[in-house]
Amino acid sequence: MVASLNSQDLRRAAPWRIGITLGDVAGIGPEITLKALAALAGEPGPDFLVVGDAAVIHRANRDFGLPLQPMS
Repeated sequence: MVASLNSQDLRRAAPWRIGITLGDVAGIGPEITLKALAALAGEPGPDFLVVGDAAVIHRANRDFGLPLQPMS
């Protein structure tokens, strides 16, 4: 038997968590990643998990004055 999910099933499902990597930490990866997530803050949708060096993430969040709150 094959099961499939349609959009209504997905909306009823538990919240999704999507992992995103920072990309090149010496480049614009942290800035682009965190600014994109800040733009989505407060919107309904999945939870995002940023995967990368915690110090780089905290520094980028601070340097760009973003409202993102870390969680562990």
